[in-house]
Amino acid sequence: MSRILAAAMISTVLLATIGSPAARAEPPQNADESFGQKLDRGLDKLGKELRQGWAEVRVAIDKMGVEARVYGRLHWDKDLNSATIDILVRDSNTVVLKGSVPTAEARDKALQLTQDTTG
Repeated sequence: MSRILAAAMISTVLLATIGSPAARAEPPQNADESFGQKLDRGLDKLGKELRQGWAEVRVAIDKMGVEARVYGRLHWDKDLNSATIDILVRDSNTVVLKGSVPTAEARDKALQLTQDTTG
């Protein structure tokens, strides 16, 4: 998925750089600077912004409590929408689920989603 996103962003940068009217109408202000150097600088900037964005996402996830993350995973799962599940967190990383689910498969799904939740 990240390779696809990176390829799409690179394509967008290339099209914006090549296709812009300003790039076609006027010669570059700095004749020593090649298109490759401009592209490298743009990609470096894009990479920095992506890394910063992912860092912000990680901080937000870390700030979100385990209970909220588990709730989100269970609440938005279509197989569990009719379930009534209470979530209790003990010792900041042990999650206890109480409630009812329609089938054994739904129970297993709730358990798996909880175990796969970050934190």
